[in-house]
Amino acid sequence: MLAAYSNTWLAGFALDNRPLILEDPRLRAATAGNLDLILNHTYWWPYAETGLYRPFTTLSFLFNYAVLGDGAHPAGYHAINLLLHAVNVLLAYALVLRLFSGRWTALAAAGLWAVHPVLTESVTNIVGRSDLLAGAAILGGLRLHIRGAAAAGFAKFAWLACLATVTALGLFSKESAVAVVGILAVYEFFQPKRPTLRRLLPSSAAVLLPVMAMWCVRSQVLASAPPAALPFTDNPLVSGGFWQSKLTALSILGRYIWLTVWPARLSADYSYAQVPPAHGSTADWAAWLTVAMTLALAAFLYRRAGRPRVAAFFLLFAFVNLVPVANLLFPIGTIMAERFLYLPSLGICVCVVMLVDSLCSSRVAAAVLVVAIAAAGARTYARNADWRDDLSLASADVEVSPGSYKTHLRLATALNEADTQNLDRAIGEVEKSLSIVDGLPDVRNTPTVYLSAGTWYLAQGERLRKAETVTPSAQSSYEKAAHVLQRGLAVIHALRAAGIHPAFREEADAERMLSAAWLRLGETQPALESALAARRLNPLDPQAHWQIFTVLMGQNRIYEAGTALMMGGLITGDSSLRGALIRLYQMGLDTIGCAVVRGSVLNPACGIVAGQICAATAGLKRLEHETPSPEAAEGLRALLATSSCRDNRGQ
Repeated sequence: MLAAYSNTWLAGFALDNRPLILEDPRLRAATAGNLDLILNHTYWWPYAETGLYRPFTTLSFLFNYAVLGDGAHPAGYHAINLLLHAVNVLLAYALVLRLFSGRWTALAAAGLWAVHPVLTESVTNIVGRSDLLAGAAILGGLRLHIRGAAAAGFAKFAWLACLATVTALGLFSKESAVAVVGILAVYEFFQPKRPTLRRLLPSSAAVLLPVMAMWCVRSQVLASAPPAALPFTDNPLVSGGFWQSKLTALSILGRYIWLTVWPARLSADYSYAQVPPAHGSTADWAAWLTVAMTLALAAFLYRRAGRPRVAAFFLLFAFVNLVPVANLLFPIGTIMAERFLYLPSLGICVCVVMLVDSLCSSRVAAAVLVVAIAAAGARTYARNADWRDDLSLASADVEVSPGSYKTHLRLATALNEADTQNLDRAIGEVEKSLSIVDGLPDVRNTPTVYLSAGTWYLAQGERLRKAETVTPSAQSSYEKAAHVLQRGLAVIHALRAAGIHPAFREEADAERMLSAAWLRLGETQPALESALAARRLNPLDPQAHWQIFTVLMGQNRIYEAGTALMMGGLITGDSSLRGALIRLYQMGLDTIGCAVVRGSVLNPACGIVAGQICAATAGLKRLEHETPSPEAAEGLRALLATSSCRDNRGQ
């Protein structure tokens, strides 16, 4: 295992690691305030409020970031992940050893699972820690149940208390740890003696208690957050027909089995439209037959005593761990993800080892399994390198998941962030992403790809504009920017009308960029309307005020441009807005010469300054009623309460 993961230290904060660790302000210090924020907000706060509540996982990141002082250095996070995975491997070894009573089988199964390539999304990916913690809770919980069932008196109570504690930690790390309830029942069902309530009931009570506690706490936290939406582009099954969704989910189960058996091509994303809906294709039938044959094999092996019966248990072990994340019972946030195979792959690895051991002599079986473990370790080592950064990961994933809009968008973003000279390549990738989602109705679409495309088309237009005397190419780029941004706004409006609430900041950015595109195209009135909309949606953003100023200057409305700067300075406190206003006064707007004193201080006793302060205050009052953001409205009210022009608020 150490050899397979020896290069995991080079993996940085790729994919979701940046928002969940580097951009989470709750992790900066181990304070009571941050603990309160972790316990009372969802997993993705403040980036978004989602239906995921995993405070123990976030606390583990806080431990790394603030307590151990790892901060933005990934090595410490990887050390914790590898330690957790090693603990899980030992727990798996102990479980297989108990059920098979053979050290060689247990060692081979645990060794194969330890280095299985499909686990990299849980082990090498830092935020995959939630899978590691949930896996430890299930494996440890099963071990505690076994010990508790054989104990009596106070010892039994102690084992059950430990079981309840471990289950609670797992549930508050990742919701899929609820599978421990089914695992305990399946384990008892497979015992030689028929299960009795005397064995199962105490452990069931011990695990159901934290399940109920988690459900209550999670419901309370989610009740105070905006409704969580499951985007169609992340999981098309949320809007599919009942039977087609279930058949597609079953088809994905078959894909999971084959991916575990042959993990040659791995991807961190399978978003729309990489996984097509089930329609009876050859691939669908192959996947359905794989699931049916696996379940039939489990039923057949169950009827036989000894090792075959244990193999049947591990097949159902894999299935039960997949059920909560398989979109069979209810839709989840993604249609398919390799991280869901962290524990299920253990069951399949055990069965593979048993199959090889039963078909070959001991020496041949040993040779085959050693080669298989070495090959799996080599593939894991190679896959770890993909997790080095966003560019390497996206470059690898786009080869495996070319049908996913998100892999192309991630590659475009990574290319642009790595080097602005990659702009044309980034645009090429985002256009592939656009081609995938552009046929979707607005209510099923995502605005992110349109806003990203608009950003890069604007940047391309600016570059061409500077490079050319006559700019037909720049004109085309600005036209493309205006087109995609208008579509992005249409998607946002459709989602909001459907009860899904994209961030106002996102809509404000789209309006501001659309204003810039209109201005370059010579459409000054639409440019002003979009800039005003951006300010209304996000009045705390200095760029929105800059855009209004730029448009008004383009219309030669200099006094109003100055008022816009004054208003922006009052709201945001941005020094650059104030500096621009001073330069505007010095360039002739202040005809008397009293607006600026001591070189850089505005003089409120000067008529033009006093007039613009009052005009800006009146604008703030209107904006207070117009902004849809409660936080911005509250800030504006506080600002107006201290204004020297309170009597002019109604202007």
